[in-house]
Amino acid sequence: MRPRRGRGRRQWRQGEARPMISRRRFLRDEAGVSAIEFALIAPVLCLIFVATLDLGGALYTRFELNEAVSASAAYALVQGESVTATDVGDYATAVAAVAANSRGTGWANVTVTVNNGATRTVAGGNPAASGSTATADNCYCPRADGTINWTSTVACATQCTGTNLVSGKFVEIEARRSYQPIFAGYGIVDGGEIPVSAVVQVQ
Repeated sequence: MRPRRGRGRRQWRQGEARPMISRRRFLRDEAGVSAIEFALIAPVLCLIFVATLDLGGALYTRFELNEAVSASAAYALVQGESVTATDVGDYATAVAAVAANSRGTGWANVTVTVNNGATRTVAGGNPAASGSTATADNCYCPRADGTINWTSTVACATQCTGTNLVSGKFVEIEARRSYQPIFAGYGIVDGGEIPVSAVVQVQ
């Protein structure tokens, strides 16, 4: 009995046995492969996406802190003549406030130390004073690595021994903001905070 044919497709009569699909044809069947591949790749793509957002958030916070410290350093330079025993307390308070409130009141935790003496700390928007104002009139030598030799005072505006650097008065500024990364700290987050610091020679 011959099978009926219709519209180019082979049709089989009722009760007539159909041939089994060959093993090779079954193995070549690619239906659903894309869905399986996507199911395998999707978790990896999601992980990369979340890690990118996490790193981006940390970098964005670091950039904002850099701007805050830069603004504070600029203010410290402009008002550098106030680094005297009588005015250094108010000066340190003002320098710290610029960084701490750059994005809103108490936006960052800030510590400002003027000439290894007068220190102003702002934590959670609350300022606190410490340190001595007696060192405000001293001058110190910077080192080539950017640190300051606080162990001995020298005459102001003189060349430091062994370097081409000039002695003067310095302000240390450090700003920190809390950040909890989802993954690693990326070398940016330190103890749940992102820190940025600067040392400015104001005289």
